[in-house]
This record gives sequence, C-alpha cells and structure tokens, in this order.
Amino acid sequence: MHRAARGNVRAAILALLAEQKASGGPAIHGYQIIQELSTRTGGAWRPSPGSIYPTLQLLEDEGLIASQAPEGKRLFELTDAGQAEFDRTKGTKAPWEQVSDGFGESRIQLKVAARDTLIQLVWVARNGTDEQRAEVLTLLGEFQERLSALVPEAAAELAHDHGHGRGHVRRAVRPGGRAADGEGFGPPETDDFEV
Repeated sequence: MHRAARGNVRAAILALLAEQKASGGPAIHGYQIIQELSTRTGGAWRPSPGSIYPTLQLLEDEGLIASQAPEGKRLFELTDAGQAEFDRTKGTKAPWEQVSDGFGESRIQLKVAARDTLIQLVWVARNGTDEQRAEVLTLLGEFQERLSALVPEAAAELAHDHGHGRGHVRRAVRPGGRAADGEGFGPPETDDFEV
C-alpha cells in the first residue's frame, strides 16, 4: 500500500474513541489503538507509535480528547468537543475502511504474509544457528528463482536497483552507530513496510 493510503490517524483515533464512548467501555491506551487499527484492516494498516502518540498529544492539546493515568499508563477518552468533531464526519466511511478501499483481499493477505515472513527472517538472523541460516538462504534462493520466473518485471526492477547500488542488504546498526552484524536486528517497523 502506498504511503498516501495509510489512513488518517487523527480521524481513526477520534472514531475509535467515539465507539468506546458510545459503548460505555473503558478508556483505552495508545497501544490498543494501534492493535485495533491493525485488526480492522487485516494487518494492512498498523500505525507506528511515532504516528499515534504525537497525534494523541495534539488531540489532547486541542481539547478533543482527555487522558488519565491511574496506574502509570495513559488512557484516553473523547471529550464533548471531540464528540462534536467526530459527529461532523458521520456518514463517511471509517478511516480503516478507507485504507482498504481499492485493495483486493489478496493484496492485503500478501502484505500480511510478507510482513510475517520478514519477522521470521529477522528472528533467524538474530537467533538462528549457522545451519538454520544456511538452510534459510537456500530456501530464499529457490523462492527468488520461482518469483523471478513468475514476475519478471519485479526481477528486472531488482536487477536495476542492484546496478545502482540499492540492492544490497545493509548491516544492522545499533543505536549509537555501531554495526551489529545481524545480532542487532530489531523487529521490522511494519508501518513502514509497503506493498
């Protein structure tokens, strides 16, 4: 999914908090919002904390939501002003539905499968044995051959990237700038993983 279709984080937060308020449910925290948006889009849209938390702070600064931290974890709920803001958008599709518009189910499934495979590959790079890594490299080589035959256009684009120095795998770098040679791989940022 291209970046423009990621969805309106602001509208999504207001819509989720409006649902929570209408149902009489408890206030929710930022991670729950991330999880809920991921669930509602089948994993196609999982906003990063770097997009959710600043938006929550902005909405609170504007008086549209309020927060409390009874046990150290900030919980958010809609204010009357936030409800009025949300009411102005009633009748339009929910932000998470807009994200999926125009994308077939197979495309969403492919994104989820690719993300899950990437997570497994990162795990093997970080924690696997030499034997496991060697077997994974063999599997990837076979997969890439079949994929190149199936989608030659993608193979041509990859070859073009290699020719311009963009196709190599970069070494993971730990905070502070030290290369980690694989062991420093962290979980992929799924919000930035595009299909």
